[in-house]
Amino acid sequence: LLAGLWEFPSQIACASQSNSKQTETSDDAVDDGVILGVLVDRITTSLNLCVEDKIQLKPKLIGEVIHLFSHIRMTYVVHTLSLHALTDRSPRVGRWIELSDLQNASISTATRKILSHFQATLHTESPRKSSGEPNRNKRKSAIPLCDRKQMRLDNFFR
Repeated sequence: LLAGLWEFPSQIACASQSNSKQTETSDDAVDDGVILGVLVDRITTSLNLCVEDKIQLKPKLIGEVIHLFSHIRMTYVVHTLSLHALTDRSPRVGRWIELSDLQNASISTATRKILSHFQATLHTESPRKSSGEPNRNKRKSAIPLCDRKQMRLDNFFR
């Protein structure tokens, strides 16, 4: 369905591991550490980095992005990894791309949401939650419901 689209390096986690509403226990923290470790290993292998380079990789949580695709609800837990110096070796899979070129690249809507979330959190310190859902905290109208153009259903039964 989404063949030919680029995406950021990722690791699929079980729903129970990625559910942020659960209270975090020491087991959950260990699971998160294992998932991050697997992801760091996957990234370093695909980027063709030396073992010494892995020490510099410290994942930083920047928040969650919720994406609804048809009937599927996905929660992306977004981390950043900063490399201080790149090696001359080219990646085994994937490719490096400039941020400006990424705006016009073939990427999915979910990847665009992750990119937007990353750009919005570049200068903030605390992790945020981003969602494609509309804001439900809308301002209340001063016009009574019965005086609006669209009437409430119970007005027909008076």
